[in-house]
Amino acid sequence: MFDPKHLSALLAKHSLPAQFGRDWSLSASGRDEAAELLEAALGDWIDFIFVPTPKPFVIYADHDEYTTFYANRKSNLNPVVEALSARWFKQVQDYEREL
Repeated sequence: MFDPKHLSALLAKHSLPAQFGRDWSLSASGRDEAAELLEAALGDWIDFIFVPTPKPFVIYADHDEYTTFYANRKSNLNPVVEALSARWFKQVQDYEREL
């Protein structure tokens, strides 16, 4: 069985039970909590959807280490693409996620 170590540690830090499963969700309040949650989830490479408020984009990440950003407008993705491209992330051209 897969043990999401980063996410388990984050839940323990906040005195939350480590219960994972289908239709399970977490909420974060503010930028710092959201960053901490994203770092843990991406560090474990679990399948998850991240929906910020407001939602200029939505993130879907999976255990195959792919992260897909969805947005209604390309202009909402441009700042994200620029920031990630400036680091070590690579854009996969013409990739189509099959859901």
